Amino acid sequence: MIVESMSYLEAYNQIESDLPRVKFRAEKLLPRVIKDLGKTRDFPKYHIEEYTHPETKNNYRIFYYIGNARENVIYKMFYVTFYENSHWVIRTDMGEYHHTEKSCGVKLPILHMYRHHFLEQYNKRCLHLNNVSDDVIAGHFIARNEKYIQIPMNEEINRNYKKYGDANKYGIRVRDGFCFLNTLIEGEESEDGIDEHDRVDAMRIVYATYMNESGMSDTQKTGIERGHYEVLERFLPEFMKH
Repeated sequence: MIVESMSYLEAYNQIESDLPRVKFRAEKLLPRVIKDLGKTRDFPKYHIEEYTHPETKNNYRIFYYIGNARENVIYKMFYVTFYENSHWVIRTDMGEYHHTEKSCGVKLPILHMYRHHFLEQYNKRCLHLNNVSDDVIAGHFIARNEKYIQIPMNEEINRNYKKYGDANKYGIRVRDGFCFLNTLIEGEESEDGIDEHDRVDAMRIVYATYMNESGMSDTQKTGIERGHYEVLERFLPEFMKH
């Protein structure tokens, strides 16, 4: 089973190798889905399909989504599994990563892992959909929040964040709100003890819980804005080079 029996990098590579077949299926179904979604008037519109890869037997979902009348139908693909006695949604991404403040940015394989509690809170605080599965909620989140910014956690956002160590060092800000995370880097520490020389292979991001920023305290909002500004100030010169 992906994740449970593999390293994060192996799991990332397995999912990525499956996705061309999943995409082929998604594209094949797209005309029919567009036609069916065109029969309904209310927005947003969505449709979800299950797909099992014929060789690996890995289970995927294809989530078709259209937010409003000015948009076209898009689709998102993600892997689903039963892991640690719970249903999980997992998607892959290649993100910019800085191991330390002195380290240059590198492209790093990332597993985004959505747990039931996160999806439950996202639906409760944002979507307000009735009688829908975790997969449908995840599809909405992924379709609506494709862009994100990972910001350093601080005591204004969560005064107890230091209790949880390095795994709780970051949060993610998206269009719909703020995501509290559990992150883990996979790799190997350098023999010379210099953090900048560590080998970094992949990252796992577990989405622990979700908050709508309108429901957060003024202190938390200030902390998020401060963290967001720090990231922009730190990385804007590097972005401008590209």
